[in-house]
Amino acid sequence: MIDLHMHSTFSDGSCSPEELVALASEAGLSAMALTDHDTVDGVPGLRKAAQKCGIEVISGLELASDFKQGEMHFLGYGVGIREEVLHEHLHWIQGGRNARNKEILRKLNQLGMRLSWGDVLEEAGSENVGRLHFAMAMKNKGFVKNKKEAFRRFLTPGRAAYAPRRNLTPVGCIDLILESGGVPVLAHPFTIDRNLKKVHGYVKELAEKGLQGLEVFYPHFTHEQHRVFVHMAKEFNLVQTGGTDFHGEGTPDIKVGKGRGHFKVPDKLFKNLLDRKAERTNK
Repeated sequence: MIDLHMHSTFSDGSCSPEELVALASEAGLSAMALTDHDTVDGVPGLRKAAQKCGIEVISGLELASDFKQGEMHFLGYGVGIREEVLHEHLHWIQGGRNARNKEILRKLNQLGMRLSWGDVLEEAGSENVGRLHFAMAMKNKGFVKNKKEAFRRFLTPGRAAYAPRRNLTPVGCIDLILESGGVPVLAHPFTIDRNLKKVHGYVKELAEKGLQGLEVFYPHFTHEQHRVFVHMAKEFNLVQTGGTDFHGEGTPDIKVGKGRGHFKVPDKLFKNLLDRKAERTNK
């Protein structure tokens, strides 16, 4: 069993990379990847801890793209974490995240929710602040009943406290991951559009632009979605990946390596991912 999609305190997760390794060891994982948003800073700590436990690791990160019709995210596996081109682009993206966070806070204050930056930082535990931390702060201050309500009413596109952030285009995300020596994988494709025929069209187009993989195991997929995404991956010669998208306290119904029901990601997908990276490296 493996888990190739999880987040730490270096982005919007509540566990440190070392704590994630401990949870992975308890769950009996053979391999794992840390896919923090817009950063690879947690990867060295994860690798060091995983080596002691005998768990294999591949570097990773998650990038949101500038896609107006829905949410289109990319996972970059096997990226060179010291690649200059990668860090230049991540610095640019992180600057946009900081500006977006200030705008969200301003809008919430205008709506009468007296949150301070300190309130949000307390939830994040670091300077790596995302919308989840705003939602947690809003809940703890009593402005909403739960995080789901915070997103539904205020923090999603079109809502009163939402603020966009600057991101690379979908092709820009793919190119950056390829240039950094990694394997670009389309994450949780059902967030692009609930219409699977439309998703098929997007995946076909992205595959022609260099996309190398598709996340086909995900806790929130229905059996039908999983079946369709597996078929898409085979149709467009995309490596299949999967993970829980574990955030710790932010995803209380998800555990490292385990989702709802009998969800688990088979070990063979890790070898297939390594093989795809080797193919890219040898080209």
